[in-house]
Amino acid sequence: MADYPADMDSVPLKTLETHFDVAQSTAAGVIVRLERKGLVEGFVPKEDKRLKYIRLTEAGKELCRTSEQDLEVGEQILVAGLNEEERKEFYRLLLKVNNTMK
Repeated sequence: MADYPADMDSVPLKTLETHFDVAQSTAAGVIVRLERKGLVEGFVPKEDKRLKYIRLTEAGKELCRTSEQDLEVGEQILVAGLNEEERKEFYRLLLKVNNTMK
């Protein structure tokens, strides 16, 4: 959920469906499994019982922090053998591939 503000406490399930371009049933199934693992919790706001919101639990936040650190270490290992110019070219090409996939 990197596209969301870091201080955002919760996100509507519908927003997650749209962001990840998945069906409601797919998003709901993933959320149920994440809830069972204690990584997220779902709730319905009093103001509008038609909506379901999702927020990370402390365990979910910790997993995100650990995953980010692991990704950073992996990236450093991946580019360790490249000089600065090669790294810039590598990142430029990765960005191009990423933009093509969107």
